[in-house]
Amino acid sequence: MKSLIHSTYLFGFISLFIFSACTGSVEQKEESPADAFAFRSYQMNLNAPQVKLSELIDEIHIVQLEETDASLLGGVSNVKLHEDFIYFSQLQDNALYFFSDQGKFINKINRQGEGPEEYQALGAYWMSGDTVKVFDRPKNKILSYNLSGDFLASQSLPRAAAHVLPTQTGYWLDISHRLVPDSAQFEIVHLNKNMESPESHLPANSTFGPTLMTSNNNFKRLGEKVLYKHNFKDTLYAVQDDKVDPFIHFDFGNEYLWSDKDLRTNINAAFEAMQKAGKVWLFQPYVGEKHIFLSYTSDFESQKLMVIDRETGNMVRIDNESSEGEPLLIAPNSWDGESFLMILSSLDLAGLLEPLDPAQYSFEEGSSLEGIESSENPALVWVKFKMPN
Repeated sequence: MKSLIHSTYLFGFISLFIFSACTGSVEQKEESPADAFAFRSYQMNLNAPQVKLSELIDEIHIVQLEETDASLLGGVSNVKLHEDFIYFSQLQDNALYFFSDQGKFINKINRQGEGPEEYQALGAYWMSGDTVKVFDRPKNKILSYNLSGDFLASQSLPRAAAHVLPTQTGYWLDISHRLVPDSAQFEIVHLNKNMESPESHLPANSTFGPTLMTSNNNFKRLGEKVLYKHNFKDTLYAVQDDKVDPFIHFDFGNEYLWSDKDLRTNINAAFEAMQKAGKVWLFQPYVGEKHIFLSYTSDFESQKLMVIDRETGNMVRIDNESSEGEPLLIAPNSWDGESFLMILSSLDLAGLLEPLDPAQYSFEEGSSLEGIESSENPALVWVKFKMPN
């Protein structure tokens, strides 16, 4: 059972490969200590001290997801919070699940299909008032449903996109996945609320290289800013309205596979190197107000985890093995204020809590360790981090 969960979580991190070529460059910008979005480059240390996850936890809060006949969950991903409920997808059935903020099951929407009112695959999804919006990547459409799952409308995107993120002023599209670039080659496009007036950003200097489509949206949020990172580049950008600035450069040096320019244009060599080189070829930074939670991989077997203090640049690798020596199966999700939301297998919660003082953890009303352990549904865990002395 545990190996199945592990493969599901890893699949959520590494999902679909399409190959072409890639570039990567970093603009330099003067840093102002008072500016939380001033450009900064972190010298990544893959030999940073390895610390037990329990030693990095200041406090955690846990929510049990109710298990019913309609809410048997496996690989939960892309958990989102909206007013007084939680919603997310799972890879097994391409459905959306809705729970109260106390973890009680509310509803399930599964409109997967080939019809005009159905989506072929769940890409991005979000709430607009009381309407559920779903980006269907194969159809390149945004479909609208009510909370009961009834179809309301659909709208085609003017550009083929890998990822979509709505903002108050319109939509950001990630178009960096294209196999054959057009004459105006850019990575991202901003559209107004009517899906018009496209503004292209981040020009590319050559044909795009190994392109990876994952279930992780390349757009993320930090306050009012939108953050964007190409899967095979080492720079994170802050985007707002028509302004796009380099925000954080993650400098892995020679430990970053795509530092080798020859691999960017040789598809076969790139794929072979991804399997054998033992260098970082994919990483996902989750940037919070004080910390960066970073997951990275140098193989096809596992993901490694790291926490970085944004102010000092101090970083530690996470040792997420339990006292029995088994890895805790953690799926990173997103920041919620000062807490980082993770999805944890029900089999591993006891191993996470065992080394902690009981005063460090709390359960949502109606949730308990016993209830979670008796369920196959994963738990949602909000973690406040502290850096070791």
